[in-house]
Amino acid sequence: MNFTNKKITGKFIELKSITMEDIPLIHLIYQDEKTTEQAKYYYKISIDKISDIYRKRIESSKEGCNIDLLIRKKSNQKVVGTCTLKEIDFKSMSGEFGIMVHHKFWGSRVVIECFFRCFDFFYETLKLTKIKTAAFTTNKRSLALMQHLDIPLHSIKKDVMVLEGEHKDDACYVITIEQWPKIKDYLKKLLYS
Repeated sequence: MNFTNKKITGKFIELKSITMEDIPLIHLIYQDEKTTEQAKYYYKISIDKISDIYRKRIESSKEGCNIDLLIRKKSNQKVVGTCTLKEIDFKSMSGEFGIMVHHKFWGSRVVIECFFRCFDFFYETLKLTKIKTAAFTTNKRSLALMQHLDIPLHSIKKDVMVLEGEHKDDACYVITIEQWPKIKDYLKKLLYS
């Protein structure tokens, strides 16, 4: 399955497959210090390094191994972040979701709709049955969202990254197809109420 030309449109956002032409827009998000406060490594990353990372990921999206999406606010087409489904495994029907959104949109309907649209695509279109996601244990907003959605903590991965001498741990979650209908209904209420 080739994911290089994927587009998902919602009420507040548009998601589209990332291309090399999008790299300068992505770099602007990575250069915002508050957005990358949980992982200062990203704040210092060069546009050349981002290009290298995404060039490889775009190639693997042709093989159906991952899908990287640019998140645009629908009302003004402003790029607000990126999200990805990586390590897609159609044998085990699983994948791993990640998201980076500019800090001005944290906690907004843009983020909620991104989760809603992406997970709906993963479960309804790709027919996956299990999605893993993680957040640094210091990322209180993400952890609160998972708790609010009643998604139990699966595990803590210790020392997943060392940034400027600081050890970072990941809070890991697994969202199953059985949990999805309840979460989907709740996200719909948040979006459209």
